[in-house]
Amino acid sequence: MAAEQRLGAPVLVPPLSGSERTTIRERLVPLACWRMDDIRFGFASSFINPDAADEFARLQAVRKDNPGALLSLFGQADPTGDDETNKVLSGRRALSVFAALVRRTDIWEQLFSKPVGKDRWGDPELQTMSTALGRPAATPLPKNAGERAPLFSAYMGLLCTGLDGRGFALDPSADFLGKGGDTSTHRGGVQGCSEFNPVLIFSQAETAANAASKDTTLRDQDNAPNRRVVGLLFPASIEIDLRRWPCPAALAGTAACRKRFFSDAARRRQPAAERRTASTSGDTFACRFFDRLASATPCGGSGKVTVTRLMLQSVPGATGKGIADVPFTLHVVGRSERTGRTGPDGSILITFEEGTTTLLEIFGTTYHLDPGIPIPAATTLDGAQLRLALLGYMPGPSTGAVTPAFDRAILQYQADQGLDPDGDQVITATNQPSAELSKRLAADLGS
Repeated sequence: MAAEQRLGAPVLVPPLSGSERTTIRERLVPLACWRMDDIRFGFASSFINPDAADEFARLQAVRKDNPGALLSLFGQADPTGDDETNKVLSGRRALSVFAALVRRTDIWEQLFSKPVGKDRWGDPELQTMSTALGRPAATPLPKNAGERAPLFSAYMGLLCTGLDGRGFALDPSADFLGKGGDTSTHRGGVQGCSEFNPVLIFSQAETAANAASKDTTLRDQDNAPNRRVVGLLFPASIEIDLRRWPCPAALAGTAACRKRFFSDAARRRQPAAERRTASTSGDTFACRFFDRLASATPCGGSGKVTVTRLMLQSVPGATGKGIADVPFTLHVVGRSERTGRTGPDGSILITFEEGTTTLLEIFGTTYHLDPGIPIPAATTLDGAQLRLALLGYMPGPSTGAVTPAFDRAILQYQADQGLDPDGDQVITATNQPSAELSKRLAADLGS
């Protein structure tokens, strides 16, 4: 999601008579953002779970919508524990993501062989990788760095697969904000921000109750949005001076972070009478630098982020035949605006944040987009009907009943898919879609 451009103070441009010149530096403003939430990691761990492949696919989709954009990763922890420990954990998570993207198995080996606190990779993580790769359960686990490297590499390839099913890898010198200028710590491209920028802070009463309870389950669940890796994408033309880059190395201490704190950082980090979130109160980030970069993006707030792809089609049944190169404008009301054109397949990648309103202007019409509609499984009657409605074959909402409109939609969809309308039964005796119909609909709009 593009960040809103804001006008700053006037730039003084004096008349010059010699060889002097006035310099205007391009502002560091994100074009788009991406976020990997805590559920994609092991708890208190930098190990990336297999289902994180969904997030990596979405990152690749965002990159395709912003060709040449430079990525910078910011690991974040929750306000439980001490700052120094959380700084290292957040940095290890960001490094883990970076390593997967650039296929640096040696970085994963360092995470494996040099545990910190509860962040310990071992046989359970190796078994998870092996299972995800489809290897037989009896396959021996690697016992040393030389044996682990091929497993790490294969698993990284499994994670980094685009929505098109093709694997991808990034170049640390071309695809990250630091452009490989710091090959040892990857500054500019990888940061660990400790617990300094939470998207939510508990109230005083909640904090007291959590401190008095021996069961941390609810506290850890509520804190989950704070544990994340945020990726900000910047224009390809941006050049940064790593000597002046304010963020320390991912695994360094917190001293350099604190130099960038707001003057009221102590107040920002303390609980107040009511629970506060970045999207509502706007005062939960302690670091001025991160606040300036991330607060205008959907990934900077506390709401749940949903990514979807909208396809522009001319007629029902034109599956995979979208209208390409159509100009559009996306408005996140009160936040940001992005202009663009539909892709070669007629699609638009859209990022929603919970609690915001998104409007799409296209072909002279404004649409209010709502990502909150739950879609039942394609194997249910409701799910089949809703998918046919979204594909333009029948009016919505679904009724959950076999109606003439549903019958007509089924026949037309079957014909467009090249299936025999008089062939296998499409609705079973128990009013469920047939296996073939569910398979086709799931392929079009997800399971």
